[in-house]
Amino acid sequence: MLTIIKTGLYLSLLLAFIVSDTTMFPYLFGRAIFFQILVEILLIPWVILLVFYPLYRPKLFLAKVKGQSSWWQRFKHAPEIVISWAITIFLLWSVLSAVLGLNPARSFWGPAERMTGVFTLLHFGLYYFMLISVLPRLYVWRWFLRGLVLVALINSAMVVYQGLVLKIFRPWAWFGGASIAGTFLLFCPFIILIWYFSERELLARRSRWVRLFFLIFMVASELLVTAAIFVNGTRSVWLGLMFAGFVGFGVTPYFLSKSRPVGDPAKSAKVRWRLFYWGYVGAVAVLIAFLFTIMSGSLPAKWYTRIPALDRVRDLAAFGVGADRLLVWQEGLKAVFDHPITGYGPENFQAAFNRHYNPQIAALDTAGFTIQFDKTHNQPLEFLVCLGWLGLFVYLGIFAVMFYGLMRKRGALSLVLSLFLLAYFTQNLFTFDTPISYWLLFIFCALIYTHLKQPLSAGDKFAPTKTTPAVALIFLFILLPISASAIYFLNLRPFLASRLSAQGHVQVEKAPLPAIFNPYYAALQLRPVTAFDLREAMVMDIFARLTGWSKENEPVIAFIIQELKKNSPDDYYSQLMLGQLYNLMGDKDAAFFNDARIHLLKAADLANSRYQVHSALA
Repeated sequence: MLTIIKTGLYLSLLLAFIVSDTTMFPYLFGRAIFFQILVEILLIPWVILLVFYPLYRPKLFLAKVKGQSSWWQRFKHAPEIVISWAITIFLLWSVLSAVLGLNPARSFWGPAERMTGVFTLLHFGLYYFMLISVLPRLYVWRWFLRGLVLVALINSAMVVYQGLVLKIFRPWAWFGGASIAGTFLLFCPFIILIWYFSERELLARRSRWVRLFFLIFMVASELLVTAAIFVNGTRSVWLGLMFAGFVGFGVTPYFLSKSRPVGDPAKSAKVRWRLFYWGYVGAVAVLIAFLFTIMSGSLPAKWYTRIPALDRVRDLAAFGVGADRLLVWQEGLKAVFDHPITGYGPENFQAAFNRHYNPQIAALDTAGFTIQFDKTHNQPLEFLVCLGWLGLFVYLGIFAVMFYGLMRKRGALSLVLSLFLLAYFTQNLFTFDTPISYWLLFIFCALIYTHLKQPLSAGDKFAPTKTTPAVALIFLFILLPISASAIYFLNLRPFLASRLSAQGHVQVEKAPLPAIFNPYYAALQLRPVTAFDLREAMVMDIFARLTGWSKENEPVIAFIIQELKKNSPDDYYSQLMLGQLYNLMGDKDAAFFNDARIHLLKAADLANSRYQVHSALA
């Protein structure tokens, strides 16, 4: 069982190369489907392994240790367990927020364009627990990290080749977007360094020539990755790495210094040392928060008028980040108070964007009045809007616990992992997570767990329990149909539906209307869980081809209307398009104009500042 699980985890490294060019959104959709199917397959042997081998079970409870009676004392002794709890609570809160949110279907399954719904996040959570179960020591990670380093170098080389040889502006390798590739590349320098720590025990037994070759290879790898980051040109990644380097310069002595024993006469000096660095880190955090407040335009308007320096910082931020994004951040901050506890629901930021839409943003983007932001381009702010204050608190708590554990343990590896967290969190203030970034983030969370975990004692043996094989068969018969059903209904059906809809989408420009409509019709007949997303894609492709009502296109309009009615009544775009389709049907019967008015008024209630609603009402 262990070999099967490890093989599956190694296969997950292929995630960086998968492109499903026959589906909608080929760089994200097929990649996420592959990962979900892989995790659902591995779930069966993993559960059986946990039944037979208790030592592989993830620890979720703080053990009582002599002299450590309080919860806080036990937490300090085993912060890695709290990391697992924080991740679990975050996933459970995401489920609750999805159920209570504006559009549960969109929250749970996620749009195909992003593939970051709760369903996918739950798979990443299972992936994390599998990693910490079967890779209990950093030394055991070395083969996985070797593969991950190879993946990093291949993608880095491809980015450099595309940028310098093919002259592609902001190359993206196999990721479909420069920002996605940039986030992947942000992980790469740290992956190479962590790989060194996993090999250190083995290198100590090798000759100096082997160690020298390894050092040269590491330096060359870091140079290649650095070149790729530069060629890729994602500024948020540059900012994250520069900030990590800035903070790292200050905290390196703290991490690399050894703690003095309790009772040491120099204890007061040790306290002053810690206070200095905690104050340093705290000051940097306050500075970031203050700069973000200025950049988002959240300070009173008179402050910017009276203090020219603040206005210059805001203008500089607008030039570097994009004034449209600053307006989006402002809209997001306003939307927080609509649903402060559970939020709008995961993946529902576009509902907040439409409700607080600022018409000024149309002049700042090439999309004009049709602009639609479904992401804040600021991950913590998105969690605040979509998951509420408690969701953001748990999300930040994951990072806080990891930082605390690493700063308590110290050492060179703790320093590398801490700088990664700083770089990742900083760049996420200007972008959003994708399946690739979530995949690598959960890998790093598992690495931090392994690093902080107490070493196995001499009495710990990976010995099987006295459970009979019949128990394994029972679990097999229970899990096999569940896994098979999930693979077919929740993955293969959406994948097949996406392939069919892509056949209609690619013919939008020239093909007759039936050639566009029929593939979408066939896709929706499969009744995939992502049908809500396909309906919007269908009406987006077909509506532009409809010049009015006719007997030939009436069945098409009627079918689209019936399908859009199945979407959430709180979905602005569905209500807008229902109103516009009923407007077309009004050419046949004026009674349909009343139906159009009902849906358009609903759309106006959801997005009163959107130009399209009032144009359709007129």
